Amino acid sequence: MNNMSLKKEFILNSEESHSFLISFKDLCKSYFTNKIKINILENAEINIKQGETLAIVGSSGIGKSTLLHILGTLDRPDKGSFLFNNMEVFKFCDKELAKFRNRSIGFVFQFHHLLNEFSSVENVMIPALISGLGKQSAKKKAEVILKRVGLGKRLDHKVNQLSGGEQQRVAIARALIIKPKLLLADEPTGNLDKTNSRQIHGLLKELNMEFDMAVVIVTHNMDLANYMSRVVTISDGKLLNYN
Repeated sequence: MNNMSLKKEFILNSEESHSFLISFKDLCKSYFTNKIKINILENAEINIKQGETLAIVGSSGIGKSTLLHILGTLDRPDKGSFLFNNMEVFKFCDKELAKFRNRSIGFVFQFHHLLNEFSSVENVMIPALISGLGKQSAKKKAEVILKRVGLGKRLDHKVNQLSGGEQQRVAIARALIIKPKLLLADEPTGNLDKTNSRQIHGLLKELNMEFDMAVVIVTHNMDLANYMSRVVTISDGKLLNYN
């Protein structure tokens, strides 16, 4: 291959890598149980574009939550290349990684993990305060995002004064106050009835388009999964298209 061809190939490869928010390959993760090694991910690969929505489905114990924790930099892989915005984030030290996570990734869990003694606004302010934003600025941002998710009349309500659907909306607002590039959700409607689940499904889709953020959801709910632009499952440690 001549120098011109090599240069062209390098440019094409660089453009391809820059087109993804997340790109990982040869990702491996295993655990030991009773001295027995259990391989969860084996040379797994995936690319996720900015603004894309992705559902991870499959039976319990196949590694869905493990994958989500790695995507959220809450857990480190054993090996493999992991690029976030073309940065090898797992080369960061723990302190740098925590700072990156706070500014780039939002989390929503099945159990909302709200602080019961705090109001809706106070719960949503927390990530902004951690990132260094002043109290008044954080409060204004929290009020804006709470109004956007339909809780303008619940700003000062404590968690135990909110319904399950309202609590999950607070959790979503908390995840979005930093305007993350990536939103991760683990069974976000697992504790909700069908009506509230449908409302949360629609809200997540709307917010995905408004914020132009990637959304990755782990779920057993195929109605929610089908709201996403792509559905994958884990099989033998690999990520496969579900349909």
